[in-house]
Amino acid sequence: MVKYFEILGTDKAIELLLLDYKGWEKTDLLLNLRKEVDPSSLLFLNQAKQKLQANYPLQYLMNQAPFCDLDLYVDERVLIPRPETEELVVLILEDHQVAQLDVLDIGTGSGAIALALKSARPMWQILGVDISQQALQVARKNAAAYQLDVNFKASDLFSNVSGSFDVIVSNPPYIAVSERDLMDESVLNHEPHLALFADNAGLAIYQRLIAQAQQFLKPRGYLYFEIGFKQGAAVKALLEAHFKSAEIDVLKDLSGRQRIVRMRLND
Repeated sequence: MVKYFEILGTDKAIELLLLDYKGWEKTDLLLNLRKEVDPSSLLFLNQAKQKLQANYPLQYLMNQAPFCDLDLYVDERVLIPRPETEELVVLILEDHQVAQLDVLDIGTGSGAIALALKSARPMWQILGVDISQQALQVARKNAAAYQLDVNFKASDLFSNVSGSFDVIVSNPPYIAVSERDLMDESVLNHEPHLALFADNAGLAIYQRLIAQAQQFLKPRGYLYFEIGFKQGAAVKALLEAHFKSAEIDVLKDLSGRQRIVRMRLND
């Protein structure tokens, strides 16, 4: 019979999966390393190894992805939250250290941005929208798990939105279809294409968002976008064409790549 240390080796991903599957802490694993693997665990680990070798994302195998202070449920209905998006959340929290705020998160997916903001600022009123009903099921599951009162609804950008907001934030699809062949196989084969790709060199959703945003922003409201690292100048130009007197910044992430555009209305 195979023992735990034999099947685990030095594979940290398999170790994480085993701890999750068994409900063990690291101490439990250490105590069981030289014991024989039970049949159900052996089957699970062998299947997991096959999926990982086929570039299936670990986060989907575990149905879990860390984001800010949350561990979010994820599956193939939603994108896996990225560290760059955590930087977007941190920026919003740093810019708005107030108790009350009305926030709209467009393309909410797993609910990552909306729920991280609500967790940090419980009094903020936050609406998360997405065109995908399946993504909204995941977002609501995450909200329920943390008992966070965020309103989620189906909407194609602003189509089902009313009212006005202090902050509108979006991490929309921004990968150009022409860049498809350059993408990592695990992303291309398993993450939802609806949340990845956009026409017009990846700018199509920004174009629609910016054209409609004015009527939904309060005076001196803010608009935040996550962008592809080559899209800063193009997105800034789109904003300048619609918001003549706004303050617009293209900001770099911790890797030194342009990743966030922030706009603040002056009127």
